[in-house]
Amino acid sequence: MQRTLGWLVTLALVAIAAFAGGWAVRTLNTPVAAPPPEPPTTVTVTEGEVADTLTLGATVTWRTEPLGFNHAEGTLTALPRSGQTVNAGQVLYEVDARPVILARGEVPMYRDLARGDKGDDVQQLQEFLSDLGYLWAAPIGKFGPATETAVKQWQRDLGLHDDARVRRGDVMFLPRVPATVTPTSEAAVGRGVSGGDVVLSRLADDPSVSLSLTEGQRALVTEDMTVHARSPKGTELRGHIGGFRNSEQGFTADLRTKGDRPLCADVCKEFEQGDTLMVTVEQVTATKGLLVPVTAIETDAAGATWVRPAGSTGGDRDRVEVQVLAVADGQAAVEGDIASGDELIVGGA
Repeated sequence: MQRTLGWLVTLALVAIAAFAGGWAVRTLNTPVAAPPPEPPTTVTVTEGEVADTLTLGATVTWRTEPLGFNHAEGTLTALPRSGQTVNAGQVLYEVDARPVILARGEVPMYRDLARGDKGDDVQQLQEFLSDLGYLWAAPIGKFGPATETAVKQWQRDLGLHDDARVRRGDVMFLPRVPATVTPTSEAAVGRGVSGGDVVLSRLADDPSVSLSLTEGQRALVTEDMTVHARSPKGTELRGHIGGFRNSEQGFTADLRTKGDRPLCADVCKEFEQGDTLMVTVEQVTATKGLLVPVTAIETDAAGATWVRPAGSTGGDRDRVEVQVLAVADGQAAVEGDIASGDELIVGGA
């Protein structure tokens, strides 16, 4: 009896295993339903205009004139950076590590000055020392004990030997101070200089900011077109094309602000002589039409262009031919059998 019961249990287990295996096979072989396709992305047709832009490099240029004449003898050991503004009492450059100081005055330094000297040049030196706070006596044009004491203190503050003698090359007197300067093309640290050499040029108070245009570029832009740029420190600059003049390259266009200042306006000091400023000219050409993203436009090998209205199935009968009038910044101005407010498929069907 027990043996029969054992066989029955064994048969039952085999049957259950066979059933489970068959169910598993059927389950694994049953195909999984594909997810429904994503609906196509659509965009709405609008009316408007697209404007091409032109980006060019403008040049920042200051007019220059000789700052003055050097009277120190030796080797240039220090020069200012281009565009640096130097005030009275400050160092213009150094010769043999001895500073040449800027001062305000009409009379150029034509001799060394020391105790006992008299003249307009002495009075000019005294006024300079008085402005800097070294001389308390009245400037009367006579190099006396008070002036000698003032010169010695001034020399010590400059790191010089305080011998109370102002050498001809120590000071450069100029009628207009301060001065924004740039080294001349001949000036370089290590180069020898002598009396009469021009080491620095004075820059005009404001530079010009101008575009050099070829004839083809000139045909694209007109006077008063808006331009914009960013200064080296990130200031947004906006202005317009102020006018054109002929140049060796073709044409030069001056870029001005509404207040008729150079495009760099209050931040011109961020630029050095000859720096390039990337400028965008807006609305080189502006085209009105129906606006659609360029991703909604399809084309074929023959150059035909079309769009597909929302709900299209993808056949050729669903496409609507359009003419592309202009493209800028990913938008196209088109014309064809579509209207503002229509929904179009992006990327084809």
